[in-house]
Amino acid sequence: MNVKSTVLTLNLNGNPLKTEGGMLVAEMLSKNEFLTHLDIGSVEMGTESVIALMTVLQSNRSLLHLNIENPRIVKQLQEESTGHIARMLRVNENLLSLNIAKHRIRDLGARVLSQNLLENKTLKSLNVRCNEIGIGGGEALAALLMRESVLEHINLACNKISEDGARAFGMALKMNHALQSLDLSNNEINERGMAALADSMRTNSTCQKFYLWGNHFGSESSRIFLELFEGRFKYFEWKTDFKPYVVDGQVHISYRT
Repeated sequence: MNVKSTVLTLNLNGNPLKTEGGMLVAEMLSKNEFLTHLDIGSVEMGTESVIALMTVLQSNRSLLHLNIENPRIVKQLQEESTGHIARMLRVNENLLSLNIAKHRIRDLGARVLSQNLLENKTLKSLNVRCNEIGIGGGEALAALLMRESVLEHINLACNKISEDGARAFGMALKMNHALQSLDLSNNEINERGMAALADSMRTNSTCQKFYLWGNHFGSESSRIFLELFEGRFKYFEWKTDFKPYVVDGQVHISYRT
């Protein structure tokens, strides 16, 4: 792409760029001053390309939205690329949304991301779905929300934050007033964790998109959500992927598209 090109959006999603193509994209971005949207998800770029791209983004001042989901991360180097992403986020001052789904991020990587995001005051949307984030990583991301984070959207679907991670998010949601949407669907959360999340919605009025399907809704969490749906959620728009209903005096939860 010519240095003087005024193309604002580039979508290469699903093309087999591999490592060589990924390196060329990084080189292009180092010279381009206009591109604002870049989608290179599922292009089979490897760890080396991801690192090169993150290095460029430490100084790039045009890109606002980046999708690099599902690269070919070598298992023994999986947290190395996450470290480079975190360092980029520490200094980048213009990126608004980042999709790093399917990067094989674990608890250590999630902690490093959270620590560096404390210095970032611009990123609004973070997608880390379908990684390998467990309790520790979930707690780290939840702690970030309690530290004046500017994040408005977090997609943590299809990880394994479990009960303790959910409890941490429950505490964070009682204090955070910036987050607008949270996806914790399919995270192996049990009833105690779900009850903590449900209880947080009694006072939180900013998180208006809340996705929890694929976890365990028990009697207590289902009862609280029914109370919320019949009460305060009637008065402002609230989107979920579930809905409580009553049959023979028992509260059940159904999937909601």
